[in-house]
Amino acid sequence: MTILEFVGQYTYLAAVIFAMFRSVRLITVRRDMTSVFFTFGVASLLFSEFYWIAYEFIRPGTRMPFAANEFGEWALMLLMAETLTTLMRGRPKPPAIYLVCSVLFTAANTALWIGWTGEWLQDILTGIIMCYYLYRVIHMLYISGAFAKYDWTAAGIGSVVLLSLQAVIFFVPESFVPPLDLTCYVLAFSGDCYFLYRAFTAFRKKAHPDICVALSFAAEIWAEFMLYMSSGAFYGAALIICAVCLILKLRSISMEDGKT
Repeated sequence: MTILEFVGQYTYLAAVIFAMFRSVRLITVRRDMTSVFFTFGVASLLFSEFYWIAYEFIRPGTRMPFAANEFGEWALMLLMAETLTTLMRGRPKPPAIYLVCSVLFTAANTALWIGWTGEWLQDILTGIIMCYYLYRVIHMLYISGAFAKYDWTAAGIGSVVLLSLQAVIFFVPESFVPPLDLTCYVLAFSGDCYFLYRAFTAFRKKAHPDICVALSFAAEIWAEFMLYMSSGAFYGAALIICAVCLILKLRSISMEDGKT
């Protein structure tokens, strides 16, 4: 484990523990389904993190066909998707093209994960769940108006370029892999920095809570995809970004009116 991985792991754990306490308090104040789903999602994440840290001490560097933290991650994504669903009931659905793009993006990522790990069943299940979560995030971005037309265009082009470069890595000579890999990391982290910039700007300008929620969740799910494509120090950096995104999500949920 690199130093940045160690720092990232425990920074993320600290953020999860903080979010757990704050979200439990949010339930007692709000008593609405949005805060309930969010708190249960954070609880799943907390147990997943505890399991993963313990597993790393007991069996470092080994993988199992299924691990408890994977179930925790699936629960996290489903519960966060339902958190968004509570905020979107009775509101218009985006055009079908947004669902198509969600499916294509996660399908491409799933194919890459299988190519990297060879774990068909886990990766396919993760891809299906992430697709559902991604579509909910996109739905929130759509109804909140957080993204302008050029944002959607940039996100689409950036995703295609990034996925294409990741796929090319499987077919080029080994000497080309390091620069291509670095390019993918730069693109992926640049994308999340943009999401974070937009989220922080929305908070600073006191934008509508829906916009803050949409951008915070968008930054987080992009960071989740980054985790699945990262290793070493880059994985640690992605964990730190996830920690920031979790706190932003908590703050944005706290801004909602609690009537759901």
